[in-house]
Amino acid sequence: MKFNTMGLDNALLKSLKDYIDTFDNKENNIISILHYAQDIFGYLPKELQVYIARLTGLPASRINGIVTFYSFFNEKKMGKFKVDVCLGTACFVKGSEEIMKAFKDELSVDGDGLSEDGLFNKIFSFQDIL
Repeated sequence: MKFNTMGLDNALLKSLKDYIDTFDNKENNIISILHYAQDIFGYLPKELQVYIARLTGLPASRINGIVTFYSFFNEKKMGKFKVDVCLGTACFVKGSEEIMKAFKDELSVDGDGLSEDGLFNKIFSFQDIL
């Protein structure tokens, strides 16, 4: 069966398929499967979620629901280091906007929040940090 894997590494896809095939009950092991996939790919893009859905026989919507529910799964490439920038009211009036701009400018952060070198991710938080 051929899947549209949109440029994902074929060797890694084979490794993932081999891992999935070790489970008799794939549904009961979906968290382990998703962890393994994220470990080898670095994140879980939609194409990979569909690939996992087809190999496990689970609906893609269920896979996506699990990925988006748990904070330890990422649908976007993540940097090695996470930078939290508080955007809550108290932080904003204390200059968090300037901090955010300096971070983006200094590290050449793209629209997804990943720095040009792939080391840093920005995470914007709307909680006030006191």
